[in-house]
Order: sequence, then structure tokens, then C-alpha cells
Amino acid sequence: MRDDNCIFCKLANGDIPTNSIYEDEDFNVILDASPATKGHALILPKQHYANMFEMMKYNVLQNNGEVAGQTVFHFHMHLKSTGIIKVFR
Repeated sequence: MRDDNCIFCKLANGDIPTNSIYEDEDFNVILDASPATKGHALILPKQHYANMFEMMKYNVLQNNGEVAGQTVFHFHMHLKSTGIIKVFR
């Protein structure tokens, strides 16, 4: 569901023009209009979620150190679908 009063819903769904760098039916990745650093981007779901805990269809994973299973020692995060929908084909 979308929230018509949410600025991010409007940005994600193209109601407000953006500099999109990736888009599919579930997400729009846009360059931040007021970037904190060069390349600052926002990964916006097209459906409205108030926080990560409402996104039950996804697992967000970030491992810190070898003991946690990190194998590439450059900070990164994983966004994984639970199989209900396809993400980043």
C-alpha cells in the first residue's frame, strides 16, 4: 500500500522527478537530492513501510567480522527476499 502523504512514496513511485539509478516493480534507487557525500543514494520500496520491521518480506543482513561470517572485508549490506517477491533481478 502507498501512503499519499509520504514524500518517499511519491519519490519511489515517480510522482516527483528524481535521479533514478535503478528501478524495478518493487524498488526505486535514487540519488539523494541533498547528498551527505558524493554518490549518496536512497533505496526506496514502492510500498509504504514506516520502518524495517514492517518489511516482513525482506531480511536485511550485515555481518561484522570473521566471527559473524563476514568474508569480504569491505562494509556492505544484503537485502534478501523471503521468496514472496523477486528483488533486483
